[in-house]
Amino acid sequence: GRSAVVTTEFRDTVESLIPQLIKIFMSSDTVVQFRPDTPADEAGAMQATDYINHVFMVDNPGFLILYTMIKDALMFKNGVVKVFWDRSSSVKTETYESLTPLERNAVLQDEEVEPVAYTAYTIETSMGPMEVCDLKVRRTTTKGRARVVAVPPEEFLLSQRVDSIQNSRFCAHRCRKTVSDLIAVGISKEKAESLAGAQSEGEYSQERQERFAQDGDTSPVADTSEKSTRYVWLYECYALLDMDGDGVAERWKILLAGDQYEIISKEEWEGDWPFESISPILNTHKFYGISMFDLVQQWQRIQSTIVRQFLDNVYAINNNRVVVNADRVNLDDLLTNRPNAIVRTVGPPQEALMPLQPQPIGNTLIPSLEFFNSMREKATGVTSYNQGLDANSLNKTASGISQIMNAAQERILLIARIFAETGIAGMFQQLLKLTVKNQDQKRTIQLRGKWVDIDPSAWNADMKATTDVALGTNNRDQMLLHLQQILVVQEKLMAGSSPLVTPKNVYNALSKVIENTGLKHVELYFTDPDQAPPQQPKPSEKEIEAQAKIKIESGKAQTTAHIEEMKLKHAAQEKMVSSRIEMARVKQDAENQEAERENKLRIAREGNMTTLATSQLSASQKTQGEQIKNADKRKPKKMEVQRDPVTREITGIVPVYEEIMETAGEAAQQDLTPMVETLLDDDEPQT
Repeated sequence: GRSAVVTTEFRDTVESLIPQLIKIFMSSDTVVQFRPDTPADEAGAMQATDYINHVFMVDNPGFLILYTMIKDALMFKNGVVKVFWDRSSSVKTETYESLTPLERNAVLQDEEVEPVAYTAYTIETSMGPMEVCDLKVRRTTTKGRARVVAVPPEEFLLSQRVDSIQNSRFCAHRCRKTVSDLIAVGISKEKAESLAGAQSEGEYSQERQERFAQDGDTSPVADTSEKSTRYVWLYECYALLDMDGDGVAERWKILLAGDQYEIISKEEWEGDWPFESISPILNTHKFYGISMFDLVQQWQRIQSTIVRQFLDNVYAINNNRVVVNADRVNLDDLLTNRPNAIVRTVGPPQEALMPLQPQPIGNTLIPSLEFFNSMREKATGVTSYNQGLDANSLNKTASGISQIMNAAQERILLIARIFAETGIAGMFQQLLKLTVKNQDQKRTIQLRGKWVDIDPSAWNADMKATTDVALGTNNRDQMLLHLQQILVVQEKLMAGSSPLVTPKNVYNALSKVIENTGLKHVELYFTDPDQAPPQQPKPSEKEIEAQAKIKIESGKAQTTAHIEEMKLKHAAQEKMVSSRIEMARVKQDAENQEAERENKLRIAREGNMTTLATSQLSASQKTQGEQIKNADKRKPKKMEVQRDPVTREITGIVPVYEEIMETAGEAAQQDLTPMVETLLDDDEPQT
């Protein structure tokens, strides 16, 4: 019946800091830059900056590594990462079908291929029977890459009373590996399976058990009966040991496994210990720093207690205690607490029951919660203004709110600066050393929009890694205002040809403008003067005069050539027009001759047709006269009536022919004489 609530000040503080810190480091393309030690290192430093950032963000999950590292530091005092060169191999199975002998040999010639199964058979083709095979191979690919992994706090071991990892006598990474993983690194199968017989102290770590307790995983016993996937705790230890007895401790790497810490391998180690760490608040001269929980825990406990008391008070008001006269109250009715329940009493209820009303304390507790919340904000630097303005902020001045936010951001910027100068810079420096030492082949990658061949062998592995987090603060609008003022000054100095400003200075300012606007890849918007093609030197006055004369003479020559060209074009056009006129005249003469010939032919035809028609008409009239005379002889004579002779003039032949010729036009070349003769051959003459 008591409240067990726990307030979330610690979680809210951590979750409020993470987005701002991540934005500081991820707002630009380069998390870390390398500074050249000598002028000869300048080109290598620029290329190393681009390539190592590519290795961190592309070859490795850079965002998740930073997120985990920063969150571990805020929660558990320190966030630890491990940097190493990974030569692990990837194995995959490939199956080929119906391979010819040549194809089979081509597959098996690859050094990474190992045959697993082989089946030969014969198939019928258009060329006859052919021997083919099915082939199954195992391809093992080995690629060396620089890797970064975040180490859980309970898996990292360190000597006591040290101020840094690199100054420690001993550090180790204990991690869970399967039997299969151990066999892959060269441990015999029998040895690996024997190491999986018991669990070491790593599984019983209290921090580890607390981490998985909320998931219901509290048993460290192996959860599988498959031998190859059973877990073995492997200790990767790095220690200073005097192995040769000369009194000087050397660096050694020793692998231990199992609950009895059996030595698997040992080798002398060169270079730094492969671990880096960050802490939000440094404890000087000590490795472990101060986490956000160290700052918040007492305020969270106080506020949790106050909230619990307040809730208990509310519960007591809603379910208050009652003083009862047992002889006059039915206790079963009283103990049955349900809505609208009846409590039977003997006599008046006020004489049998009396509630014990608790005193409300909300008016006292709520102001105390605000007080302790402000104390927590002072201790951590994380205020409500970092997450958004509350309603009361509207009644405050803009300058006051700005001062509060700037003060909080200064605390966040200090944490970011500590992260940058400790573990993050060290992590990138170790990546550079590993790359220069182990990458023995060129690699082609895309940098700044161009494909570049990377050969780290010529780089200086001791170049220092630096970070610039001052421009990564949350108040980007203010930073953009400052940059705009700088650009205005640069523009004035450039206009006056001042030696104080170069194109490189302007490019640097513009690149910061791009970063603070939230964009990336400045090369998409501006060109680096160092990458731009070289400009030609300005010519002298004599060279300018000579160039002007050459230009004038060239113009004259071009004008003369243009005039000659126009003359030639005009002559060609005149010749073409004359040719066309001559062709038209010849064509017209031919047409006139043809028309004259047609006229003569037509006149001759008309004369022939007229003579023919006249002769036919005379013959017809003569025949009719004889018939009339014979008829007069056979019939009685009657009174004669004077009649004119029948005459029919043929007047329509020529006009019809002319009309036909006009209708047909010049294209009508057929002879119309047969058609006219046909008309004249009819029994009855036509008009």
